Amino acid sequence: GIISHLPGPNGPDTMAAFREMARAMGPDHMALQSDAMAHRIDLWPRMADIACPVLCLWGDHDQYTPADVGRNIADAVPLGEFVELAECGHFPTLEYPHATAAAIGNWLEQNKLI
Repeated sequence: GIISHLPGPNGPDTMAAFREMARAMGPDHMALQSDAMAHRIDLWPRMADIACPVLCLWGDHDQYTPADVGRNIADAVPLGEFVELAECGHFPTLEYPHATAAAIGNWLEQNKLI
């Protein structure tokens, strides 16, 4: 699956949750989201201007937005950090909620944000 890593422990449930969300939102809303993504401005030149800490939490099997994108963002932002979850697709929060919460908690503590 493009959205979730189907062989992962929560891959099928994540795909089902995404499909249900898409059905609930309806085709018009999904089309608006798709159009917004297709026409967004390029902010890569401004990444170095981001002064706050940034966590890029990515699934290593994310086919929608590959992990290299997350690595590039983390490298471009002065206080960027990249964390990759193994056997995970595009939705770490659904596929690995405990690992996601732990990664966010560690990042918050390391950056003295909690």
